[in-house]
Amino acid sequence: MSRRGILLALFGAGAALRLAGLDRASFWSDEAQSVWIALAPSAAAVWEQTGRATYEPPLFNVMLHGMLAATGAVTEFSARLLPWLAGVAGLLVVFRLARLTLEPGAALLACGLAAFAPYQAVLAQECRMYSCLFALEAGSAACLLAAVAAAPRVRARWWAGYAACLAGAALTHHMAVAWGVAHATLVLLDGRARRAWCGFALASTPAALIAAALLMARRSQMAELLVPRDVPLQELAGTLHDALALGGGGMGLDPGPRWAVVGLVALLVGRGAVVLGTRRLFPAVHVIVPLLFLHALHRFSGIHYPILRYAIGAQAALLLLVAAGLAAPGPRLRMRGASRLALAGILTASVVSLVRYERGDPPRFGLLQSKKPLRDVCTFLSGRLAPGDAVVHVSLNSCLPCRLYLPRVPQAYLLPSRDYDTPGGREVFGAPVPLARAVAGARRTWLISCPGSFSMPPDPPAELQPVLERVLGRPVRFEFPGVVVYLAPVLATVR
Repeated sequence: MSRRGILLALFGAGAALRLAGLDRASFWSDEAQSVWIALAPSAAAVWEQTGRATYEPPLFNVMLHGMLAATGAVTEFSARLLPWLAGVAGLLVVFRLARLTLEPGAALLACGLAAFAPYQAVLAQECRMYSCLFALEAGSAACLLAAVAAAPRVRARWWAGYAACLAGAALTHHMAVAWGVAHATLVLLDGRARRAWCGFALASTPAALIAAALLMARRSQMAELLVPRDVPLQELAGTLHDALALGGGGMGLDPGPRWAVVGLVALLVGRGAVVLGTRRLFPAVHVIVPLLFLHALHRFSGIHYPILRYAIGAQAALLLLVAAGLAAPGPRLRMRGASRLALAGILTASVVSLVRYERGDPPRFGLLQSKKPLRDVCTFLSGRLAPGDAVVHVSLNSCLPCRLYLPRVPQAYLLPSRDYDTPGGREVFGAPVPLARAVAGARRTWLISCPGSFSMPPDPPAELQPVLERVLGRPVRFEFPGVVVYLAPVLATVR
């Protein structure tokens, strides 16, 4: 098969992998937040509500608003169609980056790794901005490299593409700032890119102004996050582990194989960096700088766990380094036995991770991404709700998704959320209410407890127990993976 045929086959496999099971998992809390905001009556209202209720830039929610309007439905498939399209576009951009950065054989390897990268496949099936962020960040990098190498008559076109992609990334997530800093570092260190500093400065100005304006508009919200703290060594190790596992380490691999993959990828990354040397600084710079920014974000903010999705653009550069390390024996791909074995090990780990993810009930990507079966919970409730029943959630973790699945059922929640409990967030999502008020006038109460992580027990927190005993009678318990539902009578003294 020709190289073009292999590329088409890899692209088709990657697109199909990202499409399979797009609607299998229920909405989780962050996805429901995006959908809830995107259901505002106009794009201007979505823009305004995003600024009031979240820390995030508004572009993804505005695009999601258009996608939901175009499909005319609010389902998992229609909501995740936009991230899937972005994931497919990101795959094409990685193919382009590989051609610009690597020798033909290594570029083909990078395309194969990108097609089956578990982290990219999972984010393309999630109604959040990270898949779009990856496509825009990788697109800006491809435009930057093309602009530096292009003939003068077409260079302006590539600079315009770079400006559009980087500005779009800045309107998608604040961590796009790290990608812009990585580009500036590359321009300073690379002699050929340094000669194009004027075009780079002009093209990056819109993104810098957008980022500054968004941060200023949200300065009071961001100030709540920027609380310096000590970062345990295991958190930094966790971030590096997620990066070097290329997303495969968090989806069910046992500790031995997981760390074996991490060590193998680390070795290949180092080998690829040495092979590329000073001729191709792009991959190494675009791994190191975003991950340093991620570490600084943990050090100077209240975010207390490592999530590589914040620096998702680094994954593209990691794939290039791994491919360069695999193809190191020569300019053309003449893989030795060790390289073949390493490639087989990485791809096997990726496939095993994805199979375990897809076969999971519910699908889970590590402990922190809680795609709990709230659709099943709502189906269970819809067949059992009776007049005089109240539905109450412990927190917004389950309340927001269940409001999408049961839009005609009033649903309150009891405990504030660190992420959503802001003055603007209360206006958009509603405020927590005391249990006695939430069940006023009801004869029975369905209480849903759904912590934000699979690592936490699903039972209501101890702080709620005295209130539950005063307001509700003896409950009947129904259990789902990561979720507990209680049916309890409301005491006559409260009614």
